[in-house]
Amino acid sequence: TLAAGAKARQLRTEGKTVYDFSLGEPDFNTPRHICDAAFKAMLDGHTHYTAAAGIVDPTGVLGNSLAGVEVRFNGMLAPLFAASSGLVTAVVPWEVDGSDTVTLQLSYSGRQASPLKLAVAGTSPGIFSTDSSGSGNGAFLNEDGTLNSPDNPAKAGSMITISGTGLGQTNPASATGVVATGQAPLAGTLTATVAGKPARIDYAGAAPGAVSGAMQVRLRLPSSLTSGPAAVVVTAGGQSSQGTVTVSIQ
Repeated sequence: TLAAGAKARQLRTEGKTVYDFSLGEPDFNTPRHICDAAFKAMLDGHTHYTAAAGIVDPTGVLGNSLAGVEVRFNGMLAPLFAASSGLVTAVVPWEVDGSDTVTLQLSYSGRQASPLKLAVAGTSPGIFSTDSSGSGNGAFLNEDGTLNSPDNPAKAGSMITISGTGLGQTNPASATGVVATGQAPLAGTLTATVAGKPARIDYAGAAPGAVSGAMQVRLRLPSSLTSGPAAVVVTAGGQSSQGTVTVSIQ
């Protein structure tokens, strides 16, 4: 990077037009509100590396303010996984369960965006994919604990572990923002199919070590599956997950 920057400066002295993408140096001073926010964060003790999944406090609860961003559902602060200029990832509080609609309000450094009214459902299953797109190979673990992929497929008839969300409340009930310390099975019924064939579920519920709302499903793949990608679909409360996530079969 430094060598590329030096080369760009040399070419400019030779009168050549150069577009230098090496250092990413802006042509303006850092805006005052960003400096103020950074200074406040340092005074508040945020001077260390944080976990990828937001900031978990000493009591094991995911924080509800991140980089000056806050998200509220019906006025209730939501736990935050990530916040950037283009994307905010929040956990919908369990407390809105049972409502038909909820008002979403996002704010940054005290400035509020226009509120949004959203529909609420008891379940809305979603399966995580390896590239976070919601499609393609799922974020699944093979029976030996390794990540499933086309280069590391699972054997038909073996166990896999699925990661997802939106499967409904657990029993005992999970609390908003709390990191799960053990298993807690779903309160409702979950079914699963792989390539359209029923799959036996060994466990479905809270994912130990993950924030409440993130779910784990362990199922046995049908023994009749053929080699290649196979669509995985889970159904909870009459709602099914997207049909675009697959598991790689040996």
